[in-house]
Amino acid sequence: MAITAIATVALQLHEWNLSPGTSPVVQGIQQDATTVDNAMLYKRQRFLDLGGQALSITLLAWASWVVLSN
Repeated sequence: MAITAIATVALQLHEWNLSPGTSPVVQGIQQDATTVDNAMLYKRQRFLDLGGQALSITLLAWASWVVLSN
């Protein structure tokens, strides 16, 4: 059951990362940004997108390994 939950979360993260900037966190940051903060916003958004990609890939790999090893 826990594996299913982890895989579901990983797939959701992966889906958000297919089109960068679509995660709820990034959307919230975008709404709060002003023109002065655009450069910093872009860096922060890109960091969050890359972090989400790394997390989703790690979780998917771990869930696959657990399923295949049992």
